[in-house]
Amino acid sequence: MYLSQEKFNVTYSENFNKLYNYIRAKCQDSYEAEDIAQESFIKLWQHREKIEVGKECSFLYTIAYNLFIDQRRKESVRYRYCQRNKNEVNTETPEFSMLSHEFDAFVQKKIQDIPKPAREVFIMNKIEKRTYSEIADIIGLSIKSVEKRMSVALKTYRELKKVC
Repeated sequence: MYLSQEKFNVTYSENFNKLYNYIRAKCQDSYEAEDIAQESFIKLWQHREKIEVGKECSFLYTIAYNLFIDQRRKESVRYRYCQRNKNEVNTETPEFSMLSHEFDAFVQKKIQDIPKPAREVFIMNKIEKRTYSEIADIIGLSIKSVEKRMSVALKTYRELKKVC
């Protein structure tokens, strides 16, 4: 004997909330759980002539679990595709890239124009993010001497800002 419409209606009313809660526990999304539960009952209805009475619940839970797994696989593929494309996207125009390289070369030249003692302090402070007291300990100078060298470096740096 196979699943009749009356038995389907009884199965639906008795099992929809249970199936919904089962899927909801897996996916943590009430909308997705409801969609999967409804889709499972649609498949049960479509295959009602092949399903023996008494086996409809196991069919429902198997279908619901498979639908849940399929949904996760699709999301995984979408995520990997988005990640791959995000890494490949290059929004820089050739003109921007050229100007960026020119600017980097200009900055490097201006840093080289800073007198060597001041340049050392400037690099340690601005690039290596060291404090004046750390720099003073490393170089073996007083903090005031480090401040003086930094002021010389910043004067050159301000000239750089005026040019840009």
